[in-house]
Amino acid sequence: MSQRSSSVRLGSGDDYAKWTGVQVDMFRRIVGLEWCKQNLKGGVPLELGNISTLKMLNFKDSPDLVCLPATMHSLKDQVERGGGDLLLDEASIVKEEDEKAVRHSLLSRGISVGSMSLESRHSQLIGGRDSPETRVRLGSSAMSVEFMEFDHSWDFRLGMKGNSANAIEVKDECSGLVAKLGGGAKIAKGGVELDGKTSFVNIDRWRWGGATSIEVMVKGEKLKERDFARIFDFRNEDNTEEVSMYNWNNEEADNQPRITWCVKQGANAEGAFGDDALFDQGEFTHLVVTTENKSMKIYKNGKLIVTDESGFEPETCTRANNLVGALKNKKGELEGYFGGTVAYLRLWHDHALPSTHVSYLYSTRDLPADKPKNVKRGSLPEKPCVKAHGEEVKEYQDEIAKLKKDLERFKVAKPPVAKVKVNNEQAAEIKRLMEDVKRLRGDLERFEADKVKKVTELREINNQHTTDMQRLENALVQLKKDNESEKKKSKDAEKKNKDVERRLSIMPTSAPASSPGSLDATRLTRENARLKREKENLDEQTREHKSEVRRLEQELDKLQQELNSKEFQEKKLNNEAKSLKVDHVKKLTEIETLNRNVKSAKESAASTRTKLQQIIDVMKAEIEADKQAHIQEVAELQTRVTKLEGEKSVIKQESNQTIQKLERELETETHHTLSAKNECNLMKMDIKTLKDSLSQVKAGQAICDGIEVVELRRSNIDLKKRLDREMGKVDELTETVAANARMMQHVEANVKYLEDSYSGSIKSVKERDQTSTKKAKKLEHELRMMESVVRQCKFEAEEYKQQAVEHGEDLISELVPHHDAKSIALDMKREELTRELLEAQERKNKVIEEMKHQLALFQQSESEKERAISSSTRGNRRISVAERNRLENTLSSERISNHIVISSYREKLVNVDGNLHRLSSELKSVTKEIERGKRKVQRERRRSVQGRLA
Repeated sequence: MSQRSSSVRLGSGDDYAKWTGVQVDMFRRIVGLEWCKQNLKGGVPLELGNISTLKMLNFKDSPDLVCLPATMHSLKDQVERGGGDLLLDEASIVKEEDEKAVRHSLLSRGISVGSMSLESRHSQLIGGRDSPETRVRLGSSAMSVEFMEFDHSWDFRLGMKGNSANAIEVKDECSGLVAKLGGGAKIAKGGVELDGKTSFVNIDRWRWGGATSIEVMVKGEKLKERDFARIFDFRNEDNTEEVSMYNWNNEEADNQPRITWCVKQGANAEGAFGDDALFDQGEFTHLVVTTENKSMKIYKNGKLIVTDESGFEPETCTRANNLVGALKNKKGELEGYFGGTVAYLRLWHDHALPSTHVSYLYSTRDLPADKPKNVKRGSLPEKPCVKAHGEEVKEYQDEIAKLKKDLERFKVAKPPVAKVKVNNEQAAEIKRLMEDVKRLRGDLERFEADKVKKVTELREINNQHTTDMQRLENALVQLKKDNESEKKKSKDAEKKNKDVERRLSIMPTSAPASSPGSLDATRLTRENARLKREKENLDEQTREHKSEVRRLEQELDKLQQELNSKEFQEKKLNNEAKSLKVDHVKKLTEIETLNRNVKSAKESAASTRTKLQQIIDVMKAEIEADKQAHIQEVAELQTRVTKLEGEKSVIKQESNQTIQKLERELETETHHTLSAKNECNLMKMDIKTLKDSLSQVKAGQAICDGIEVVELRRSNIDLKKRLDREMGKVDELTETVAANARMMQHVEANVKYLEDSYSGSIKSVKERDQTSTKKAKKLEHELRMMESVVRQCKFEAEEYKQQAVEHGEDLISELVPHHDAKSIALDMKREELTRELLEAQERKNKVIEEMKHQLALFQQSESEKERAISSSTRGNRRISVAERNRLENTLSSERISNHIVISSYREKLVNVDGNLHRLSSELKSVTKEIERGKRKVQRERRRSVQGRLA
């Protein structure tokens, strides 16, 4: 834990003028107290605690601290336990290593002694690092009064100094935890700015819990529109173990935003809020929240406004989501965005700040945070931490110069225009070392846990052994006492037994009954019997005592054996503890070695990281160029697709019209053919009728030879004339039928020729339609592929841009001209091919149009000639065979010339299709070259990402 010294600020009034030896500055701050032989006169300010009688006497050869206030008894005990080390000279200093022993020595409310030193001078100075008078000190040692400093602090205002406004992370001033900005959050002069829509700050995880104090300087905007907006929110993924502060619009009251301080133990929540806990919108508000045991408090601008005695302390755990300006729900989605500015966020663990400390924090809220010192909790600095104002300014200047040097060192020089290969061996070596470090750290953590567990077990066993040994020692002492008492009783019984025997030996054995001493003899006999009984009783007691002594000795031996076994087990456990210490030292040595290896590997990989950054820059430029090229190509493809669709619709319409025209002509010719067939059938029926009549005439002639020969012959002559006339008509009809048949054959041949020619045209049109459809589908597929590539390129460009910004290194733009030249050449070639392809397509369309026009003219001419032939055949005027043959030959020659013209057009179409195929092949080759470049870029991108991941 780092510490920050501070001076004590006086209240209103001029009471300090009554004090002897008190030094103050122009801001009414106490900067010095003079210790003299007499006590301090006048009242002592409350800020200094209970120092009322503190004096230094006997400043000669051995100065001594003779009088201490009651609140400094712990320091006095420490001095007494020091064994007389209090005797000082000018070169000796008393240091207190246990901060807990002097925690209540001076300022009893949240303030501790940071360093204490005494020397043999008549005057001593007590002051703070911030006082200007510290440059003129009466003694070479001092005692500074310091506050309990925070455990974590993220001062977003310092981002403007260290990382500039483009900073994406702010480091903890006391540890390595990092607060990363996300969702568009920006560093400004007043702190981190949150838009209330998407911006937030994400803090690394750490394990904490217990009594907690949190300080935040915040300015909220539009809080009525953002109910339950989180200033900070620490919780697990299942919304347990929450520690948060947010605004709550109490709709049941006046619908004003109120400060709410919430703590969860598991899923059980408890919050502190009140009617006086209103947010000041549009201006900075200093907020401090504390929780200890069940007491939850909210301080606003240095004043206590809410107290809740039914709260919780946060459970000690590692919370998954630690956010500022938002919260993450169970689904992993962000919500509860806070709109405004957060200047800084600070946390104290295992400590609830008192009101005096909160007031001091509010009074120094506009000052930048001091750079924390590496002072651990529970220890004191070896030297006084009092520095002059000029020295402090010099330190900051030196630090700024160091940061500038680091910034210049991180700037990459202009590299040559070439791509750099990633050293995969270095990346693999670094990855392996990192895995070894991770594994050893895991082993060390397990070893530490086992060590703590074994040490705890050893302590428990040692305590148990100590208890057993104490019990055995007490039992042994008691046994020794009992043995001594039994021995004493045995000696007393033996002595008494000997006395009885002696008395019995001097007594007469018998006396005459009639003698005067017979009564005495009887009494002596009785006494003798009684003494014998007592002797027997004493002998019995002696035997019992001896048996008891033997039992106690056996029990003593047993206890001694148990004690020896306990001592042996204790020695064994001590040996195990020593071996554990040796293993711990070995593990630490191995970890130090690995750390050195990792450090050297990181240094060797610095150049590789620079090269990777160059590759990222090149890839970014290529992606941008590909993006522009793809956009242009997509637009051209869309234009071509639209044009092909229009051509497809025109060709389809013309094909339909041509088919309908052919169907109409076929119907006309079919109708003419059917009418000619009907006329032919009628003529055949007439011929049959005439033949029947002739046969009847012949039969009648044979029957009627003798009857009316003259009349019959006359009738026969008439019939013959009539038959001749009818036969002439039959010949004419036969010739007409033959002409009609030849005409039908000619018409059928013409129809077949037209069907063949038009079917070829229709087939070619359909084939072109299918080809156009396939090309359109292919172009649509390529368009979708290019759009997916563009999206992928956008995503990868954003990813590499984010990675480049995270590393804080300048992007290199020197490789862009080379790639741009190559890209421009490929783009120009592709544009030229596309232009030629479009021109060939236009030529093809022009040839098709001319062919259609010529075909229409040919069809019109043929139809006119065919109508002339058919009309002359069906009319009253008969034409000669030569004239008919001439017309047919003319029609055939025109058809042949038309066929030659159509063949020439087809040859032109074939040439145009060949040019189109050639241009398409060249365009495909250019596209393949572009794709190869893309694949090469992707391979280099994968290598760079693998190297970065390693």
